[in-house]
Amino acid sequence: MNQQERPPLARVLPLVALVYVAFLFPPEVRLQIGDLQIYSYRLVILPSLIFVGAQIFAGRMRFSLIDYLVILSATWSAFALTVVYGFSESLTPVATVFVDTVGSYLIARTAIQSLTDARRVLIMIAPAVFLAGAIMVIESVSHTLIARPFFARVFGPVFDYTEGPTPTTLYFRTEVRMGLLRSYGTFGHPILGGLMLLSLLPAFVMSGIRSAPRILGVLGAVCGFFSLSSAAIMSLALAAGLIAGDAIKRRFVAIGWPVISGTVVAILISLHFVSSGGIINVISRLTINPATAYTRQQTWHYGLQSVENHPWFGIGRELFERPEHLTPSVDAHFLAMGISGGAIPPLLLIAAVVMIMIGLGKRAVQAQSLLERNMFVGANFSILLLFFGAFTVTFFSDGKIWLMCLLGIGASLAGMKSAQINGAPVSGRATVGAAPRNIAATT
Repeated sequence: MNQQERPPLARVLPLVALVYVAFLFPPEVRLQIGDLQIYSYRLVILPSLIFVGAQIFAGRMRFSLIDYLVILSATWSAFALTVVYGFSESLTPVATVFVDTVGSYLIARTAIQSLTDARRVLIMIAPAVFLAGAIMVIESVSHTLIARPFFARVFGPVFDYTEGPTPTTLYFRTEVRMGLLRSYGTFGHPILGGLMLLSLLPAFVMSGIRSAPRILGVLGAVCGFFSLSSAAIMSLALAAGLIAGDAIKRRFVAIGWPVISGTVVAILISLHFVSSGGIINVISRLTINPATAYTRQQTWHYGLQSVENHPWFGIGRELFERPEHLTPSVDAHFLAMGISGGAIPPLLLIAAVVMIMIGLGKRAVQAQSLLERNMFVGANFSILLLFFGAFTVTFFSDGKIWLMCLLGIGASLAGMKSAQINGAPVSGRATVGAAPRNIAATT
């Protein structure tokens, strides 16, 4: 593809706008019409669906098995709500399920049709990522929440989010950890902010983008640490390990991912047998707040019992059966989906994630240049970080939007017919370096 054949910039704009809103506008930014809350990201999604529909009808997007799995997961969740609450009472919840999940996914899916599109998105969202991260740092160091209290004064406070798989409280509180304030930034919850930012670290590091956008993106992503949550800190460690492991793998051909994975598994098995209480207890002790880790274990125990008791359609947005001392909050995305809509929706979505990651792995092996290969691997690592985080937090509001956007990006990259689908550098100040070369021996 030459300079005159660049893919149109307008194609990625709906996705870029949605990412800006998800990363910079907290839940307080909303339009309220009676009892209906139209959050800021929906104000982007709804008009963008017209563009998405035009792209699909023009034949610019071919549906794959991954797409059908994602759509079927949302459809089953919506049908389950109808079964639990009846048709009339479930109209609004059903609409929000499709708009938030399928809408976000398809916006990303239709936006990314080449590696050039993916690079353009990274370059254009870098300022938003940096600004979101900088706000978290300022709040944490100054011991003062800034963003959400400001928006609460302008748009009014929001105390509860009832449109996710399980009800979630949105009120913010000050909590000091390691001498720093646990920052909310512009996100619905510190954990969401940390995971959303850190999920972009591999993508920016391995994108091949040069100059300011890459620096801004990496700095903003690392600032996710200031959420001071165990999940974010472990994600930062995992991201660093993945990036370093991949660099080692490419330098030493004999040390491939099977060797690295086998070593990690051997260490985990050793820890399980030599430690008191097994590997789960070890992980609990590594968390900042072991009491929270214990609560999560209990939530999994009683949450899975709820799924076993209601395997097909779940219990809707009701509270699952549990001891009185156990919080109703479910800090595990796939478990929350299972409690709400039965076992089918999370299993379908997990299958889609696994297929995306396998597809990205295949595209990396088939890549014709180191630049292309690193783009696919970086995207895979980013999805892996959110997949890992999904077992420690429920993605709601802005977090759910970003999860579905990243899966849509991953599905598009994984489904490319050729790793050669690439464009010219986007700009002189943000060029993409790395000359194409055969890398079959390094993958």
